[in-house]
Amino acid sequence: MSDELEETAPIAADNVHKAIARVMASITTIPKTQKNTHQGYMFASRDDIVGALRPLMAEHGITFRL
Repeated sequence: MSDELEETAPIAADNVHKAIARVMASITTIPKTQKNTHQGYMFASRDDIVGALRPLMAEHGITFRL
């Protein structure tokens, strides 16, 4: 296996839970910037959530696709 592949390989399955816990410990509140016009409540958009999570997940070796 090349060095490049080793650097980008996914983390081992037994470490996924620990990595997710580290992400959860470091995330702050995601602001609710969007409003549901039918029922009048505020919510965090998918882009806001992904924008907050992506750098933290990358820091802990987790990737995802939408």
